[in-house]
Amino acid sequence: MVVALLGAFLYEMATFRDAATSVERLSLMYWSVAYLGFLPSFFAQLRWLGNSPASGTCALALAIFVPKCGDIGAYFAGRRFGRRAMAPVLSPKKTWEGAAGGIVASVFAAILIDRVLPSMLPGILAEIGFGITVGIAGMLGDLAESLIKRDCQRKDASAVVPGFGGALDVVDAVIFAAPVAYCWIRCGI
Repeated sequence: MVVALLGAFLYEMATFRDAATSVERLSLMYWSVAYLGFLPSFFAQLRWLGNSPASGTCALALAIFVPKCGDIGAYFAGRRFGRRAMAPVLSPKKTWEGAAGGIVASVFAAILIDRVLPSMLPGILAEIGFGITVGIAGMLGDLAESLIKRDCQRKDASAVVPGFGGALDVVDAVIFAAPVAYCWIRCGI
């Protein structure tokens, strides 16, 4: 991140012509490196956790499948029970009822994965706490992606497959969840 920031400053200093957009470009570059570089780097850190490759696999499975199951649970609970909009401006179809369903699905996923694979969490309370916090982080990642799309005035992050939100819509939840999962597993939060 430091190298990217210094490189961007050097480039802006070398090409500076007027005071109109240098700070904007620097901010966008640094934000892009943080969002698409730093946050996903936690997946590599998760993979190397534990005493064996199986431990790293479990840590990755928890970081990926807990927020994705939360996403699926939120979708189905929201479709079935959704009444109250959670973020009507950013994402009009997301509901509080869907969010509750997503958290329940995240907790079940955390318990199941931690019980089936080599355990990374010390007991049922840790599994529940992990599911709740990583599930919430995944929802926030999803809303962050919606913010980006709304700010760019785009319905989807990509037009490669019509109706499909793009690559960022697939990873938005897990990008935010990875650092939270890492803190739970590595730091014992």
